[in-house]
Amino acid sequence: TAELPIELTNAYRWDNDKTILVEADIKMNGATVISGMNMSFDMNGNQQSIVDLDQKNGMPLKLQTIQTLKGEMEAQNTKVPTTMITKTTTTIAKN
Repeated sequence: TAELPIELTNAYRWDNDKTILVEADIKMNGATVISGMNMSFDMNGNQQSIVDLDQKNGMPLKLQTIQTLKGEMEAQNTKVPTTMITKTTTTIAKN
């Protein structure tokens, strides 16, 4: 397990009774050790999320997030231009 140096600044916006929109600026700048290898990152980007709400109780039903980071990653003294795009969907079900 590695800890990545990530900082998010979120802005929440009420879209309607069913949706919350979230936008975030992301900075991933710093060093870490992954699988015994020293690595550093100098990357910036954004994250956009849509939270679908249950209109009956206001609880989240589904969360969709797209995150994009661009910049450089350095490992073993080699700098690599890097773009990371992550898409996730979380569905919440009541048991």
